[in-house]
Amino acid sequence: MKFLVVYYSRSGATKKVARTIAGQLDCDIAGIVSKKKFAGPFGFIIAGFNAARKRCTPIEKLAQEPSAYDLVVIGTPVWAATMAAPVRTFLDTYRKDIKKAAFFLTKGGQKNTGTFADMEGVCGKNPKATLELRTGHVKKAQVFADEAVDEINRFTARLKK
Repeated sequence: MKFLVVYYSRSGATKKVARTIAGQLDCDIAGIVSKKKFAGPFGFIIAGFNAARKRCTPIEKLAQEPSAYDLVVIGTPVWAATMAAPVRTFLDTYRKDIKKAAFFLTKGGQKNTGTFADMEGVCGKNPKATLELRTGHVKKAQVFADEAVDEINRFTARLKK
C-alpha cells in the first residue's frame, strides 16, 4: 500500500507527529502551506476565528498528487474545537483525489468534540483509523511521552493492515 502523510502545523507539534508517522510508514510527506500566515498572538486569534467559522483559507498546491496514493493520512492541530482552516481547504480541494483516508490531530487540553467528524464530512471519507495526541505529550520534550509513542505505534499498525 502506498501512503502519503499530509499535515498542517502552526507551532510544530503536528509536524513532529507527521514526521514520526511518515517514518514508521516509510512514505512520502507533505506539509500544507497556507498563503495566509498565522504567526504571533494576532495570527493565533485569526486562526481560531477562521476555524470556528469553518472558513477555508488559500493554500499552496501540493507537490504530491493525492490520487497517486492508496491512503492519505491527514493531520491537523485543533483550533476552536475543529480542524485548522488550511486543512479544511486541503480536504475541500483534494477530496475527490483521496481514495482512502486516516486522520490524526494534536490538541491542547480541550476535549475533542467533533474534529474527526468534521474532517470526515468535508473529505467524504470514513477514516481507516484516527489518532488524537495532546500537544503536551508532543512538544514539551525532545522525545514523545511514552503514551504518545504507544498511540502512534498502534495507529500506524492499523494503517498497515
